Amino acid sequence: MRLLLYFSDSETAGRKLLEAVYKRIPPEETEVHRDMKSLSDRFRRPRGELRVAVILCSSREELSQIVSLGPLISDLRILLLLPDRERETIARGHTLYPRFLSFVDESFEEVGAVLGKMLARSGS
Repeated sequence: MRLLLYFSDSETAGRKLLEAVYKRIPPEETEVHRDMKSLSDRFRRPRGELRVAVILCSSREELSQIVSLGPLISDLRILLLLPDRERETIARGHTLYPRFLSFVDESFEEVGAVLGKMLARSGS
C-alpha cells in the first residue's frame, strides 16, 4: 500500500478528488478512509508501504480532529486540502507540515500531478 486517501462528508469534492488520484495512482495502490474512526484506527497500525496521505478536510472541526492525530502521522508525506482560506485554518493546517496544501474548492488536477511526482520520486 502506498497511498492513503481520506475524505468524509464532502461527497462531490471527495468524488472529484478520487477521480484525480486514480488518474495517477491505480486503485489497488490506494487505501480510502471515509470517517475519523477508520482513519484513526489505520494510523494506529503498522505503516507497511504507506508513505503518502491525501487528506481532504471538509470543516474546521474535522481539521482539528486530524491535527490531534499529528504525532501518529508525522512520518507521512501529507497533501492537505483545507475547507477555507481563513488565516487560522491555514495556520492550523501547517501544523501537520504538509508537502502540499490546497483548498476543497480548487481543482484537484494539481493534487493528482503533485501526487504523481511524489510517488515517482519515491520509486513507485
